[in-house]
Amino acid sequence: MKLKKLLAGLVSAAMVMSTMIMPAFADDGTVREVSTAAELKTAFAAAQTGDTVKLMKDITVDEQIDIKNPAALKGITLDGNGKTINAQLHTSSGGGSSLYFGNADENLYCTGISIRNLTINGEAIFGIFLCGGTSSTLENVNISGNFLYAVNFYGTHGATLKNCNISNSNDEGVNNEFGAAVWSNVASANPLILVNTKISSIAINKYTTANTLAPKIYVDKDSSTEIRTYDDGSVSKTRLMCLDADSEGEVSVKQVTDAGLSAAIPPAVKIGHIYYEDIVNAAAAAKEGDRVSLVKNNETKNIVKFASNVTLDLCGYTLKSVYAGVYPDVYAFVFLNGGTIVDSGEEKGAIISTAARTISSGGSKLTVDGATLTLDTPTKGIYAVVGTTAGLDIKNSTVIANCPDGYALCSFAKTDEPEVYNVENTKVYSTVYGVYRNGSAGSFKMDMKDSEITVGDYGEFKADPECVGLYISNNKESADKLGKHQITIENSKISGNTGIEGKYSDFKLSNCEVTAKTAPKYVQNNNGSTTTGFAIAITDNTVNGNEVSPRGRITIDSGSYNGLIGLENFEDAKKYIDGKTTDVVLTGGDYSFDTVGYTADGYATKLVDGRYYVVKAEAKISNTDKAPGVTVTLDKNTLKKQNSVDLNKAAKYQVVVSTAPAEDAARASEKIAVDFADATDKQIFDISVIKTDSNGKTTDISKEIKKQDVTIALANAPKENSDVRVFHVLDDGTVEKITPVTVEGNTVKFVAPSFSTYAVAYSADSLTEAEISKKVGVVFSKVEGTDNEYNIVLKALDGKKINRFMVARLAFKNACGTVDYEITPAANMTASLESTNVQSREYRFNMDGTNANGATGDAITIGKIVFEGYGALDFSIDTSYVAAGAINVVETANDADNIVTSYSAADGTLTVNMDSAPEKGTITDTIELEKKTLTVNIDFNNRVEKNAAAYQNMKVTISGVDLAQDEVIALGEDNFTDDSTKTSYSVSKELTVNTAYTVTVSGAGYRTARYTVTMTGDKVLNFWNNVKDNETKVEESNDASARKVTFLAGDIVKDNSINVYDLSAVVSYFGMKIDKDTQPEYARYDLNRDGAIDSRDVAYVLVSWGK
Repeated sequence: MKLKKLLAGLVSAAMVMSTMIMPAFADDGTVREVSTAAELKTAFAAAQTGDTVKLMKDITVDEQIDIKNPAALKGITLDGNGKTINAQLHTSSGGGSSLYFGNADENLYCTGISIRNLTINGEAIFGIFLCGGTSSTLENVNISGNFLYAVNFYGTHGATLKNCNISNSNDEGVNNEFGAAVWSNVASANPLILVNTKISSIAINKYTTANTLAPKIYVDKDSSTEIRTYDDGSVSKTRLMCLDADSEGEVSVKQVTDAGLSAAIPPAVKIGHIYYEDIVNAAAAAKEGDRVSLVKNNETKNIVKFASNVTLDLCGYTLKSVYAGVYPDVYAFVFLNGGTIVDSGEEKGAIISTAARTISSGGSKLTVDGATLTLDTPTKGIYAVVGTTAGLDIKNSTVIANCPDGYALCSFAKTDEPEVYNVENTKVYSTVYGVYRNGSAGSFKMDMKDSEITVGDYGEFKADPECVGLYISNNKESADKLGKHQITIENSKISGNTGIEGKYSDFKLSNCEVTAKTAPKYVQNNNGSTTTGFAIAITDNTVNGNEVSPRGRITIDSGSYNGLIGLENFEDAKKYIDGKTTDVVLTGGDYSFDTVGYTADGYATKLVDGRYYVVKAEAKISNTDKAPGVTVTLDKNTLKKQNSVDLNKAAKYQVVVSTAPAEDAARASEKIAVDFADATDKQIFDISVIKTDSNGKTTDISKEIKKQDVTIALANAPKENSDVRVFHVLDDGTVEKITPVTVEGNTVKFVAPSFSTYAVAYSADSLTEAEISKKVGVVFSKVEGTDNEYNIVLKALDGKKINRFMVARLAFKNACGTVDYEITPAANMTASLESTNVQSREYRFNMDGTNANGATGDAITIGKIVFEGYGALDFSIDTSYVAAGAINVVETANDADNIVTSYSAADGTLTVNMDSAPEKGTITDTIELEKKTLTVNIDFNNRVEKNAAAYQNMKVTISGVDLAQDEVIALGEDNFTDDSTKTSYSVSKELTVNTAYTVTVSGAGYRTARYTVTMTGDKVLNFWNNVKDNETKVEESNDASARKVTFLAGDIVKDNSINVYDLSAVVSYFGMKIDKDTQPEYARYDLNRDGAIDSRDVAYVLVSWGK
């Protein structure tokens, strides 16, 4: 709106105003319309902050228009209104500029200038000059002509350019050695932002220490330009500093040199908004937490060092080093404080070193996710792909040591705190070691899962003859101080000439496949691996003959293992380990060698088709028995290897220590008197092994047990450094001395050639009064490997010893009406039932006086209780029992003069019915019926779909005499498996041992199948819904159960024949779509349970026609 307000009384003034520029008012300031250069100059001089100067006509500028109005410089708009400024100036010194905002000499700087909808052409020093300040906006601005610079963003000035097109015919520097369309100063903290803008060239000066090292130019995807930088990278470390690395448009950067413009500088790496020309400078510039991303394949001949913990992202590109390592810098890529390596590219790249070890990391953990790491060199002695001292997390990655001396993942930490490796879903290929742990010092822990380590020939390189998939070394000093290394491996494959070798390390494996590729070999070595041909071996660093001590444990619960486990299984290594054995505990898996000596308690070895499977044992072993003054233990591993012990059949093998026959005891005593007259103490007893089969039949198999490892614990230890001798009475009456005998404290170890009567002769110090217990307790301890047997033990409760026990008189109370019991004496004792009442019985225990007249020790076993029946036990000493004479008393001897000393419940010196673990004075356990697992598998080789139980309409019924009611298991959405070749159900039930059960599998439209099984052990029954070509066993391992048909699909009318009646039943509903929720009665015709009665259901009938 024109300003029409007249100034009353001032006519001349009104006339003057009629000749002036008439401003209009906008919401955000005044709009000043101009049509000439003079008016433009006047408008700028009068403009206030927020005003708009608007061209109404094309204008010609033949002298520089200076905008020095401070108010205008704080933010005005020049709206070209689609008009053109034609510059008629020149580019030589003093030629002038079209629009010159601000003046540095006068400290006039501009901020927030907006120029839009304007075309400038012609000739001038600058088309537009914007001095200092902050940023402006150019929108829809087109500039072309002959300029020193078409636009000069001087000093600190920056700008956003939208929909602009700026060029300069003086682009190659007619009046300036290197001209450009736009000038920008790197000292500015304000960037240039190009949005849908084309600028023929942007010149930018050199970064100095005074500059802020930050990008100055951003080019969006719809923009293009060429940047000409005077920067040589000496300060910025990259000549690409000027370009924002997030730019998406068509842009190149060239350096201005004395020789002219360089070729376009290709960006190689970016960190945030900054491009770098090479990985070396990028690594040097990277700060803590930075992400260093490749933007193309990189190759460097220099070492690359990351001083800070950063993330290196390959982005699908390859980072290759040809750096030749020079000690101590022997790695190509060095992470001084840990870091992370990832590859976010769809097409995966790699890190490759060709002349030095590939990657080292220290200070903090190195994390690798989704990357390929490679050492690719023909040079011997260059070996590590990754070497760490502070831990490694690697997953979803591939590690390749393609070289003659390949070590893939290497741990070198020497710290007391364990260096931790986590390896997940990673493949490792190498020629010497897949994972290598240096054993010089320190602690180590590794968890590996879902991974694969393959060590062998790779590419053109042959495997080292002693290559190992996983080599974990340690030394005795570190192990003693810090503990053994701990290695856990799950769901992984490992192979090498030896799969795994460890020194002073524990290994726990689950569902792994470990393969040794060569025949067994062992060579002592304290600097590297010692074995080949072993799936897993525990060794040590000794080179001194038979001093090898395989300290470490191997625990395996599943998987497949090819090669030996344990040095003692290799004949050539036995001479080095001198009878020592590896600590191996197996609870599952299959093996290429006999594992019988390594199975855990409750497990056995089963040979199937040449493989040794570790399965749950059907038999139980009780390998320890006690007598007054002595505890005898047979080594379980040796016992398991005996031909007469079969852990795969239901039975119990129990070691029994009993009173020796009088003739044998006499012969042993005579031998001791002649050969070892100095001995003051002796223990004579008979050792036997009793087998009880599943029918309760007992057999003494002692004569079949040969070369059995035995440990005897003496209740009263021999004198220090005194002689201990073991004698064996043979069947022919001769007495042999057993050698060698190992004595450690109160334990005596030897190998028994066979079993009968044994005698241990030694000298123990007599007890002083101070060493004799003042308080004794009666406790019951369960016999290992049994559910119903307990030892009766007299125990010194004050940490001292019982001296020369002779007699005990005890009353036992049994409050469980469903359980009876029997009491038997310990060896060299008698036990007699003296009296009884309703619930209680009085027993007298005394030494037999023939083989022994007393027993000394901190705990003396006097007898055994064997319960018969099932129920909750409530067994104790009856303190209210009335007997003739003293009851619940123990008679022993004093320290001198053969004076009898009594312990009595009445006076409190004999404690009974105490309630303290692990040995208690009462028995309150529950004896339950032994259970075994029945598994029923139903295979639908003619597939059925998964449904809710109501529509599936199939069930498994288990019936038996001990079940209060039939066990009915409906087949529905639970326990269903689809493995693409068939669908199936599997259900399990715990059932009473040695009991028969009938299993019935039934379903609508299917033939009912029945099978009766006796639970002599864990049982597996298999049923199927098709007709087999060959008879197949229903009960696994029972040939008599074989048949072709069980749970047959299509027997709809239940007449045990697939015929026209079944076909008619299906065809009568052919084409029907079934609502499974409301129409379950039609499931009998929908044989594959897919909700439609169609050709597939007809086919299920016809395929079994006539069966």
